[in-house]
Amino acid sequence: MDTVTDRVAAIPEGERVPVYFESSDDFKSCAEGSGYHDKIIIAGGQNIFGNATPSYPVVNPESVLFGNPPAVVVKLQGNGKLDFGGYEDDDTSKTAEVYNSLLRRPGWQTLQAVKDGRVHIIDTDVFGGPKHFIGILYLATWFYPDLFADVNPEEIHQEYLTTYQHSMYDVTSHGGVFVYPAAQSLDG
Repeated sequence: MDTVTDRVAAIPEGERVPVYFESSDDFKSCAEGSGYHDKIIIAGGQNIFGNATPSYPVVNPESVLFGNPPAVVVKLQGNGKLDFGGYEDDDTSKTAEVYNSLLRRPGWQTLQAVKDGRVHIIDTDVFGGPKHFIGILYLATWFYPDLFADVNPEEIHQEYLTTYQHSMYDVTSHGGVFVYPAAQSLDG
């Protein structure tokens, strides 16, 4: 966490990456007062709906396209109608369907996030509870790939499981669906 907070501290507020976060419910976002908003801010992002009300607003689909269009889109899975992925599910097909449906939304082809391939899905298994720091690392690497080129969230996830949870689960060979598209290794 210190690595993230230290590096993003140097980024002026006006230069932070605009982010659209969506829960497992379509167009349900987050705002100040929500944990998801806080995680976006910690990772150095600017939540495009940060000033909305309530803390988990359902936003107008057009407001994602106009106003402050996102440079990065993050969709949550692992609960609600998207209760798949994570440690219990190695099959990426449902997650790929969700991902592709995001890209096919009317008008989304105009979003810079879509044009630049910066649409991501993250699972609650690494974005909530005590493992939230893993999700924040993924966010930081998605928001600022150059600034965090030396950080590999998957390796840190494995270290957390092995060292602190004494788990035999191998995130590389087991292949749970924690993020989509799959994270690129530091080797390429």
